[in-house]
Amino acid sequence: TGHCAYSFDCERWKTGCGRCPILSDYPALRHDRTALLWRIKQRVYRHAALTLVAPSRWMAGLARESPLLAQFPVHVIPNGLDTEVFRPLDKLAARQVLGMDPGTHAVLFGAHFATEHRKGGDLLRQALSRLTEARPAHVELLVMGRESEPWTAPPHVSVRRLGPIRDDRLLAAVYSAADLFVLPTLADNSPNGVIEALACGVPVIAAAWDG
Repeated sequence: TGHCAYSFDCERWKTGCGRCPILSDYPALRHDRTALLWRIKQRVYRHAALTLVAPSRWMAGLARESPLLAQFPVHVIPNGLDTEVFRPLDKLAARQVLGMDPGTHAVLFGAHFATEHRKGGDLLRQALSRLTEARPAHVELLVMGRESEPWTAPPHVSVRRLGPIRDDRLLAAVYSAADLFVLPTLADNSPNGVIEALACGVPVIAAAWDG
């Protein structure tokens, strides 16, 4: 693209960008130089010899549709995982590590930046609100990642803000402590959270994607 990391519904990247509808998205641009940047990439890539590797079929498909990248070979190599670390752990023991009530209904949500719009936090709030209205029960939401401190939840849902977790063994315990891992992202590459949760024996609810 001439700018964005995730284009959502915009397909201007197929025709040269320009008049960008999401200039404020990462990496933000103050002025619309997307058409210029697209053309610069086109000139550079004409003289490049690249092999592209994508972690998902979805990303590989986008690369093959791109006027900038379609000339290059594209391969799919999914992200790997250490299943000696990410494996099912005793749920009660994992909850003791986190100081959790052993009988609570625990939902896990994680993102590098938990408040980032693309990660779908607003959708998760709506879903939790509808869930607790339809079937009142105490639900504890575990939020991990940067910016988890300002994260708020609807009534009847308590929030345990875990912040960034950099130790893989502790991360495996967090997954095992949850009843469910939720990934409501609007667009994503092939997040490690999905395979990490599944490797720990935790079911995943995610937005539809072709991975």
